[in-house]
Amino acid sequence: MVYNPLDREVKRQLKLPLYYTGLTDTADIREQGDKGRVYKLDRAYNVEIPVSIGPRAVTWFVIQ
Repeated sequence: MVYNPLDREVKRQLKLPLYYTGLTDTADIREQGDKGRVYKLDRAYNVEIPVSIGPRAVTWFVIQ
């Protein structure tokens, strides 16, 4: 879950540590249940996803 408390839109690369998820090669990540995208995990089991969130908004991600 991601929250933007600012009065403006924010665009960032968000690094997600997925070591304890049990995923080893790829992760299917969906924002708010929309169509997912497959990301390749790096050697430390992390992925970087682009996040764009409006002012004072909330969004969430499902990782499989």
